[in-house]
Amino acid sequence: MTRVVRASLIAPLTVPLLYCIGSLAGALGDPTRRGSAGQNLAGGVALVFAFGAPVAYAATVCVGLPALWLVQRLGSLTFGRTVVVGLVVGFVTAAGLAPWLRGDLVSIPLPPWSGGLLGATAAAVWWGLGVDDVPPNSQ
Repeated sequence: MTRVVRASLIAPLTVPLLYCIGSLAGALGDPTRRGSAGQNLAGGVALVFAFGAPVAYAATVCVGLPALWLVQRLGSLTFGRTVVVGLVVGFVTAAGLAPWLRGDLVSIPLPPWSGGLLGATAAAVWWGLGVDDVPPNSQ
């Protein structure tokens, strides 16, 4: 398995993981929600992964990887450019999903800026796992 494939399989999982950590931190920081912050933690994490992982993989495969390929074709693929692509893809994904995340029964708070940060973090993880910093002939 190549590094890029492995990175593309692992990096999108950071999005629901970080969303869970951020939601738990937000609940612990809010005095009105602090008492119920840890109740059914496994069920909440499973729900976030069940919804968030397919969305993260779809955004990665359908938008992120083609955008990174385009950036590489136009110039060099750097860490900064990779993170900017992740930021834009995360922002656009969160903004596009916003109307469907607000419901009468269940509402999922995911503002576009938060989606951008999650996308940038996933792109940074993708870079760390998938890009070899040392050129093959430099040793």
